[in-house]
Amino acid sequence: MENKIAITTDHLKKRLKQRTGLSKKIADKQSQKALDNGITHAETKGNLKKFIDGLYLSHRNANNIRIYHREVFLFRNEVAITVINLPQRYSAAADKLQKRKKEAQKSAS
Repeated sequence: MENKIAITTDHLKKRLKQRTGLSKKIADKQSQKALDNGITHAETKGNLKKFIDGLYLSHRNANNIRIYHREVFLFRNEVAITVINLPQRYSAAADKLQKRKKEAQKSAS
């Protein structure tokens, strides 16, 4: 798997601060982690997948959507556009998938 460098926009930095409380200085690091370790659309299923489909249809610019730590990062290729909080009803499914992905990465190392 090739390592892609996440590029953050000023809009993402503003929304990350506004919606998650994280400082603007951490935006680069957080978006890189989301790009590298986030749950992709292909890894989701059920209602979580339908939610991601809806986000894609409403944000046509975003062709790469990742879920990382209960936050949904919308990317255009490697450019992080914005971040949205994951609705509470999808948190359990996202946490489960994140845990599986982390365990798979550990066993692959």
